[in-house]
Amino acid sequence: MFLETEKSLPLSEKFKKMTAVLSNKNHNKPTGLVLDPDAFKEMLEKSEPDLVNFFDEMCNAILPEDWPNSMRDENKKKVVTILHLIAGIRNMHANSFKLDLGLYLEASGTSCDAINALSNAGITVTYKTICNNKNKIAANHAERVKKYFVENVSV
Repeated sequence: MFLETEKSLPLSEKFKKMTAVLSNKNHNKPTGLVLDPDAFKEMLEKSEPDLVNFFDEMCNAILPEDWPNSMRDENKKKVVTILHLIAGIRNMHANSFKLDLGLYLEASGTSCDAINALSNAGITVTYKTICNNKNKIAANHAERVKKYFVENVSV
């Protein structure tokens, strides 16, 4: 079977556990999106013992073995992206990646129609979700600035 050994969980169970880790991380700390491959692997493995070596398995399955290490290392970032997208398909609450990408696209001038088309493809959240999030950020801005000064500036 694909990426399985006798002692290993089925791939579907690993995806389920990965999705739970990312969903919990997004829920508990919405701004903590992990995109660095080494940090992503460490986060998965520390959060769920059954996911030890899971990221390496995914990289070995997706990236050609004959690529130079430098090329494999650079493309591990794409594997992180793919895994975030898979988690987003499995659980709509694991969407920090999709939201951050949508905010970036909107700030870059991408049209509403283009963002919604990407949303329909499962790549980003809808334009309405982006606008709602921007309004939420704006509404909380003054309080966050005040909190920052209370915690970090001594008078």
